[in-house]
This record gives sequence, C-alpha cells and structure tokens, in this order.
Amino acid sequence: MIEQYLRSYVMYQQTDWVDLLPFAEVAYNNTVHNSTGFTPFQIVQGMEFVPIPEWPQGVESTHTPQTWMVQIVELWGQVREA
Repeated sequence: MIEQYLRSYVMYQQTDWVDLLPFAEVAYNNTVHNSTGFTPFQIVQGMEFVPIPEWPQGVESTHTPQTWMVQIVELWGQVREA
C-alpha cells in the first residue's frame, strides 16, 4: 500500500519520496484493514485518530489510564477474533 501511495504522488524525477513518507504512514495507519476491521492506529492507541487541527481546545480527556487499558484489551480481543 505504501508503494502504491508513493507511486501516485511522487514527482516524475522521484526526488521527493522521502518527504512524502510521513503522509503515506498516516494514510496507512488510519485505513481500516479488512483482516481486523480496525485501523492500525486504533489497535495501538485504543482510539480513533483525531487530526491536530480538529483537536478540541480546552477540553480535558475523559480517559484515565484504567479506562484506556480496558479499551485496549477489549479492542485486542476483537482483533484476535477477526
């Protein structure tokens, strides 16, 4: 998938591919994978990705370490079943 992304966006001279890697990584990590039904970001972080410009300012997180851990364990169980 990363190769396909880079082939679509890299300049003809192929000199800017390294600059596009972070964008390819974000695209890959936030795409739902058929094998799990989740994005890699969700599996690792336990929540959906929120782009920085959309991050709510002045809002405290409702997640405690304990609730985050419970969400991660539940998500990993769902991934194993997929």
